[in-house]
Amino acid sequence: MTTTQAIAYAMAQGFERLDAQLLVLLALGRLPLGGTGAERAWLLSHDTDTLDAASQSRFDTALQRRLSGEPFAYITGHQEFFGLDFAVDARVLVPRPDTETLVEWALKLLPKDSQARVIDLGTGSGAIALALKHHRPRADIKALDYSEDALEVAKNNASRLGLVVDFLQGSWLTTVNEVFDVIVSNPPYIANQDAHLEKLRSSLCKP
Repeated sequence: MTTTQAIAYAMAQGFERLDAQLLVLLALGRLPLGGTGAERAWLLSHDTDTLDAASQSRFDTALQRRLSGEPFAYITGHQEFFGLDFAVDARVLVPRPDTETLVEWALKLLPKDSQARVIDLGTGSGAIALALKHHRPRADIKALDYSEDALEVAKNNASRLGLVVDFLQGSWLTTVNEVFDVIVSNPPYIANQDAHLEKLRSSLCKP
């Protein structure tokens, strides 16, 4: 199967061209963590290249995972958020671009040399807390989550990014006896039985 045929096959399964191209780039090991423009252009000039057996297997596996509704970020294991690369998996929700507005809002409240006390409730992958720490390194930032699995992901991201944040396990503020200057949170807001959940899962499949 050539790269062009692989893209056409993915599109025949219902994926948009961009998604199909990203699946092929992923299979070829050419999916960068940043922008994909140059690699997509590379595909155009290598439209007759044939996927070898290993690439074909990766393509088939990734395609089936996407068809089952798995977010693209879980397949790659990465998601860019506020200019930083976060490792993500099924233990956490995928950081969404819309959430960057929350970070922007918080940064407006925190001067560049701020030593303010900040807590991120329901931190998940740690995206919000770590993005704030990256831009306000002097701030005292804590990140709390009820899930120990999520905290493990967040701690690993902090280590990878070289950012120091205090991680706490607990339910909201019930286990915290401190005063904070800023409290941020973007918790899950759709119940498991909500009819809108499937649509949200579908949107998370987009890279």
